[in-house]
Amino acid sequence: MRAEPDEEAHGYGCNREWDLEWGRGGARVARIAYPATSAIAELDRRVTPVPGKARVAASVAFHADTPFTTCHSIMAEEVR
Repeated sequence: MRAEPDEEAHGYGCNREWDLEWGRGGARVARIAYPATSAIAELDRRVTPVPGKARVAASVAFHADTPFTTCHSIMAEEVR
């Protein structure tokens, strides 16, 4: 299946500007706010160095505005 030229084939965050900031423990956090019409308020991608190792820990978290959706990290994994 092929995406149309203006279609968001990989989701809202694809090909958009993200805010980049420093987090705790030397982490770099990329954050994007979603449109008000979305069930998702924002998406965070976090990369943190693993102390004493040539590795990073990566995570992705979706944050929602509704009380029926909880905000949890859906992936946390060390990248070697």
